[in-house]
Amino acid sequence: MGDRVWYIARPGPTPEDAEARIAGLISAMRDAGLIAGEEAPEAILGPPEGPVYWPGPRAEDGLPEGLGRFTDLDCCGVEFIARPIFNWGPLNVDAFTAPCCSAELAASEVIDRLGTAAGANRDFSATAIACPRCGAASGVNDWVRGGFLLARCGVGLWNWQVATGVLEPVRRLARAAFGPELVEAGYKI
Repeated sequence: MGDRVWYIARPGPTPEDAEARIAGLISAMRDAGLIAGEEAPEAILGPPEGPVYWPGPRAEDGLPEGLGRFTDLDCCGVEFIARPIFNWGPLNVDAFTAPCCSAELAASEVIDRLGTAAGANRDFSATAIACPRCGAASGVNDWVRGGFLLARCGVGLWNWQVATGVLEPVRRLARAAFGPELVEAGYKI
């Protein structure tokens, strides 16, 4: 099966009050019963990027019949991230379509550039990467078909079911904390 993480994040500029917004989201999710207990970094894989909590008693309220429970898993935490999020999942493809010239490029032609711009440099600029084919500059997220490579801040749901009934309460609270425009994406580990 493997583990996975699903992010609900803010794509725009990191708000100056990101820490306060994250604290507000933590409080709102606790009040809604979506998280519980004290900070629990052991509820996710690897070192956390921010506070981590176990799912709360209402986390599975919207779980559709037939989908397995996730709250019994050893790795099912909620990670709150007030800094840029690098989602490497979209790099797991064989080819990319250049956003500037629509050229189909083998992943090997562009993946190092994308990984460096998004992962190492956290470059949100519209000129973060030059197309290896035509040389035009674009942002890292322009290279992704749905989702994102880089977001400003958000929440990571570890092994939560990616189902509307489960995610919608988190989305609603994230919109209240971060604003109406959200991006979502994730990856399997």
